[in-house]
Amino acid sequence: MKIILADDLSEVRSGLRILLEHEITIDKVDEAADLESLIAKVKEGGHDLILLDWELDKENVPGIIPVIKMLSPNTGIIALSSHPEALKSAMKAGVDAFVSKGEHPEKLLKAINNMFKTTDEIATAVNRSLSTTCITLSLNPFVDFFFVAMES
Repeated sequence: MKIILADDLSEVRSGLRILLEHEITIDKVDEAADLESLIAKVKEGGHDLILLDWELDKENVPGIIPVIKMLSPNTGIIALSSHPEALKSAMKAGVDAFVSKGEHPEKLLKAINNMFKTTDEIATAVNRSLSTTCITLSLNPFVDFFFVAMES
């Protein structure tokens, strides 16, 4: 998993990095201390998740969510805030999940796991379905014949 930690406080980024590296499998962790560096990291591509401080930039964080979604539509965004009342504005802006910074770290880990558990379950189901279809096709002579006839 490739993650961007976007928070203006280096102590928060360091704490998140330690927590995540200890609890989940991570391939790469990038850090951003402001919106400009966050967008630069998003443009590099390949990230699975952004942990975004909702107070990173007082005015512009809600407006940056559509930009992130446009640049990297498959990247999940979890908003983090020391103000639980920010939940409504964060969800309205289009983040995938919200966790208050005052919550126990397990809540953040659960939000991350829930986000990717669903993705993994879908991928597993699709792979299982494709495997079953391939086996069925190779065991059914009519279907094999039909595909061979179509290729000629």
